[in-house]
Amino acid sequence: APAFYDEFEKVLRKVRKNERWSGYYFERMTRWPDENSVFLNQLESLVDRLKNPNNKALNKYEISLYDPSRDIDNSRYGGQCLSHLSFKIDTSDIGNRKLRLSATYRNHYYIEKLLGNLMGLGRLIGFVCEETGLQPGPLTIYSTHAVIDKPSGTLKDVAELLEAVGERIR
Repeated sequence: APAFYDEFEKVLRKVRKNERWSGYYFERMTRWPDENSVFLNQLESLVDRLKNPNNKALNKYEISLYDPSRDIDNSRYGGQCLSHLSFKIDTSDIGNRKLRLSATYRNHYYIEKLLGNLMGLGRLIGFVCEETGLQPGPLTIYSTHAVIDKPSGTLKDVAELLEAVGERIR
């Protein structure tokens, strides 16, 4: 994982538009500034706590992505849509510890963004499980506002899109 974080830092330096927000959720997970402008790697901290055999907590693994100091503005759509991640260890299956992930989105474009978001979150839970030895569990998405974002916005368009996707899968 440390090499992965370092590699992301190199990429981020090349693609960053400004210091306020690069547009990458991973940046928020791995470079959260504290009050002294020292960066906290929330993801690394979460993984370390999950791996610690002395840590008996099952439900206190949170990552914030919304930052009021950087995100409150008058922009109509700007800023991140993913606001919060909550990881929980599920021990209901004796001897099989699974990691649950719940993600809260303030806004979700279902056609343009949902599939990519699901893939990214699936990769995230896979990464955390690989680093910690836990098994992946359920992924739950909470969208506090969602839009079917086809330009004409009709259900017929969505049905056609789903049919086209189905044809590609078969």
